[in-house]
Amino acid sequence: MAAKISLAQIVQKIQTGALTDQDKRQYFVVEPDPARPMNFRIFVNAENVDIAGLERLAQNADPLFASITRHGRGKHKGKATKGGASARYIVAKGDSWFRLPHFPGIPGTMIDVLQEQDTTDTIVNLAHWGDTLADMLQSGDFWQYVDADYDLLLFSAGGNDILGGGNLASMLNLFDPGHTKASDALYYIKPAFYTQLAAVVANLESGLIAPLKNRRKKTQIVMHGYDYVAPFPNGPWIGGPMAQNGLNVQDYQPLCLAIVRCMIDAYNASLAGLAAKYPTLFHYLDLRGTVAANGWWIEMHAKEAGAQSYETKLKALIDKVDASPHLQARRRLYAPVAAPVRAA
Repeated sequence: MAAKISLAQIVQKIQTGALTDQDKRQYFVVEPDPARPMNFRIFVNAENVDIAGLERLAQNADPLFASITRHGRGKHKGKATKGGASARYIVAKGDSWFRLPHFPGIPGTMIDVLQEQDTTDTIVNLAHWGDTLADMLQSGDFWQYVDADYDLLLFSAGGNDILGGGNLASMLNLFDPGHTKASDALYYIKPAFYTQLAAVVANLESGLIAPLKNRRKKTQIVMHGYDYVAPFPNGPWIGGPMAQNGLNVQDYQPLCLAIVRCMIDAYNASLAGLAAKYPTLFHYLDLRGTVAANGWWIEMHAKEAGAQSYETKLKALIDKVDASPHLQARRRLYAPVAAPVRAA
């Protein structure tokens, strides 16, 4: 049996950028976290790594793994090597729709694609898989970039919240043989979902939009409302909780898909309402219908081609917001962009 590598050697590989995809497969285990939507549990593989005295860290390697950069991507994260007269300064804050663990077999996100293809703008990605809106607002690490007059704040949040934080079953009624058609979807959504949705929107307004407005900075918010995600049979985040209530995806797929569509539509309508209320500050990106039913890598996460399609739509909206007379006026009114803050 080959000798085990020490955890210190793994850390050194990460810090020097020498950790390969083969190393990731050999030394780590990554799996969906069924207790929290869009989150992943990351473990050190004790069969190949000496974890003596470090068992606690081995059982939760998330902080260690979060520092790994996807090969060929993220090279310009917060560095001043980019830029120029027409360069934009962009900070992204969000959940796993903006950042997934950089592990073999796990696709990139729209921000990965944006960072890879954009060779002019400075793009800082502060997102972390599994974060809730409350996590993001409590962290507040994006405010330093707002205060440095970054042009755009890309925001991805609410998915973990509106799906019950891992308790989707509590927001759905039990299966009723009298309601099996896709047109019966609304029957299954409890008032608790709409209560949670209202709380998310209120927190967005009070914890993000209002403080940004009061800061009188030039930063504009661009936020999406997710796509029509696909529940998998006994999936960790949607299909499994639905099955707990008798809504088996394999038996009632059109109905289950319709329930998800209703929930996603409600969230998108709320974000569109915020965009209408704050048209010069908050910009809504509609991603619904971008990825087909067979385009999902896992529940709630599209395959690589989907990330590329999302990036195309995101880039189009970024360009539109960037060219808006309002943002141009704010650039003239407020201080020029400060030297980019290096990401943590």
